[in-house]
Amino acid sequence: GAIVELGLIYMEGRGVPRNYERALFWFTRGAAEGNATAQNNLALMYFLGLGTSPDSRSAVNWWKKAAHQGMPYAEANLGFAYLTGVSVEKRPDLAVKLSRKAANRGLAGAQYNLGYCYETGQGVHGDLSQAVLWYKKAAEQGDVYALNSLGLLYLNGRGVRQNAEEALRLFRAAAENGNSKAFLNLANMHFKGQGVARDTVTAYMWLELASKNGESVAEAIEIVAGMMPPEIAEARELAIAWANQHGNVLGVHPPVFFPPAQ
Repeated sequence: GAIVELGLIYMEGRGVPRNYERALFWFTRGAAEGNATAQNNLALMYFLGLGTSPDSRSAVNWWKKAAHQGMPYAEANLGFAYLTGVSVEKRPDLAVKLSRKAANRGLAGAQYNLGYCYETGQGVHGDLSQAVLWYKKAAEQGDVYALNSLGLLYLNGRGVRQNAEEALRLFRAAAENGNSKAFLNLANMHFKGQGVARDTVTAYMWLELASKNGESVAEAIEIVAGMMPPEIAEARELAIAWANQHGNVLGVHPPVFFPPAQ
């Protein structure tokens, strides 16, 4: 409705200065009137602390109201809450139920979460073939979590035939969309020569990007051993060039979903 659209305009800064407080005002008004999209968006504002102090308990309460109306984004978000135990008792079984409903309606984040449940056996019997199926659906939509997780399955031959080249492709796609864990995976693959010719300079480039984006690189310190200072300098220059080309690369946030603007 118009109220939700006003909230999105202020949240995204479309034609007006971005103003999270005004967005919160309009989402609150719409949520009080029973609009499920407004309820989901208000929950996200509380969860992320946009225009207000972070309040995950209020977020969960509004997600419940929106999910009760069958709003798929709220189902996905509430599934995330039950999977991680955010301000609610951890219930992987409910997480699977809610994620499946949203996943069947095409939400990539929910597809990823469902795949994760199948891979880890949370709320459902572990089934790597189902994990691969749902990761693929999410990866086809560019979900960076799914791209990285599917890459790991291909790299280790879990649920699929081992294919280092496909793993490398998936990690690169995840890296280009800001997944910092993919940087570390690419560093290890280039260092070990998995799916690509061994290249310590490129390995260090990915290691540098991983470190700059908050990943622990202690386990990959062997990449640095034996490298000459000019090689390290070259790798750092490559990392800077890559980051400049791809913008400010940040680690990903927990999977939360705003409906796309109409």
